[in-house]
Amino acid sequence: MTTWDEMSAAAGEVRDFYDEINRRKLGRTWGLSDFVLGFTGDVGDLAKLVMAHQGHRADVAASTGAIGHELSDCLFSLMVIAQETGVDLAGRFTTDMATLAARLRPGQPSPATHPAPAEQGGPAMPPLPSLLAVLAHPDDESLLVGGTLTQHAASGARTAVVTATWAEDSHRAAELADALDILGAGAPRMLGYADARVPQSAPGRPRLCDAPVDRVVEDIVRHIRAVRPDIVLTHDAYGQLTGHPDHRQTHRASLLAIAASGLEHLYPDAGEPWQPAAVHMATHPHSAIADLGPLLSRVGKSVLSVPDTLADVTCDVRQWLDQKWAAITAHHSQVEGERPLPGILTRLPEDIRYRILGTEHYTSLTAPPRHPPAGSA
Repeated sequence: MTTWDEMSAAAGEVRDFYDEINRRKLGRTWGLSDFVLGFTGDVGDLAKLVMAHQGHRADVAASTGAIGHELSDCLFSLMVIAQETGVDLAGRFTTDMATLAARLRPGQPSPATHPAPAEQGGPAMPPLPSLLAVLAHPDDESLLVGGTLTQHAASGARTAVVTATWAEDSHRAAELADALDILGAGAPRMLGYADARVPQSAPGRPRLCDAPVDRVVEDIVRHIRAVRPDIVLTHDAYGQLTGHPDHRQTHRASLLAIAASGLEHLYPDAGEPWQPAAVHMATHPHSAIADLGPLLSRVGKSVLSVPDTLADVTCDVRQWLDQKWAAITAHHSQVEGERPLPGILTRLPEDIRYRILGTEHYTSLTAPPRHPPAGSA
């Protein structure tokens, strides 16, 4: 069977050939828009062939060879578009198909309490990638990544959450435990630093922003090596829309921890090395803040969104909104406040609230592979 690498190499050779032809004919190489238009034309030709194959038109010959040729042309254009935009098409396809399979099986029993389909004689549905969310405050896990955590947990994937601030014996720790139970993300993993704006959140401990970065990084490395996730979720560089300093510090420390967690000579007492495959940074693209932006501005908060091109992973979590909303409202102290986001969302009409919460956006960074994958895929 032809491997993805072989297909990519073949597509690269054709791309180089097209560049040479277009330099001579047009004085330039084809750009992304040219390949998008080419793909559109290929899809149109494929549609004609499929209609002829089904007997709906007689003006084209619908041989298997002709259909196969158009499919190859479509795939070539898609591969070039993916290369131009930095999309891992093979990896994205695999992940999206697993996600779609999970959506098509609503109410699937948890593998923790029921036998897997393979044990019943049928094919097992592969779980989605395992996740570790590293976030600043109790409620960040529900607001920013709650749908993604629920979806992955429902597929049988391991999920867990590290929370950088607030003490383990605080009221917000209890709320966090309730929220994580709803999301299927296990018990709280709290680093216990003080919130930058609420020093009494962890009496006797430094604020997260004042703590030595190396100590915070080691704390996170310890959890990465314990959980051994495929993907780490954390804040973006802005610290989300409001730019909270704890969010930004958690972002910085998480990226350093991900880089260090796979290196055996860094933090050797923090567990066996483990290198996550990717980090997805929760973010908000410009196009997705029409509802939320004005609400934050109204209570004096900043609105820091990113260009849409930077939000390259988008998760439709509408199927999991009931669990996500239940987890958000488990943070009772925040629901009761005027300025915290859970309180703002509570006062909204349900349709607007669900429109805000129904999609989760991320900027992704992919790490080098932990080992050569089988088949070099």
